[in-house]
Amino acid sequence: MPAPIDTVLILESVLKVWREDGYQRATTRKIASLAEISEVTLFRRFGDKAALFKAALELEAERFTAQAVAPSGNLEADLEKIVRAYMALLDQSASIIFDFLFEAPRNPELAGIGAVPMAAMGEIAQILKRHQREGRLRAGPPMAALVDLLSPVIMTALLSRAQPGMVPPINPTERVRGFLK
Repeated sequence: MPAPIDTVLILESVLKVWREDGYQRATTRKIASLAEISEVTLFRRFGDKAALFKAALELEAERFTAQAVAPSGNLEADLEKIVRAYMALLDQSASIIFDFLFEAPRNPELAGIGAVPMAAMGEIAQILKRHQREGRLRAGPPMAALVDLLSPVIMTALLSRAQPGMVPPINPTERVRGFLK
């Protein structure tokens, strides 16, 4: 009887290789080796490299939304939870996010993967929409509000990677207060 295949271990291996090597240089051979399976098993399970990376990104998106999506009804607490979850995502996976943003426009096989982060951000935007409906947050497109809330966070992550110490770290409480002004 063959040993069970640990899909999470495979996807964790994909994320590790993606963080280290980027999408273009990542090889299914390295991923299979790290996951302790054959490349054949990898392709039987996922079909191709793009589908494999999409599944890994879906796992990462699920983790992010699990941290960020649990509205409490308290606007500041919900926004702070979103900022903290996004900061944790960037801390863990900024290299994947930046690599994806760079590679997606140039690489047709990544075209279908873009829906994964957009769906995750759409789920988060629904929290803002609920607060807007209940009069706790200014009206407007919820996705635009989410971009407004999180843009300083990603910009800080980008600048901090380019030039460590250049910008102070984001304080989630202060970020939320600034957003609400």
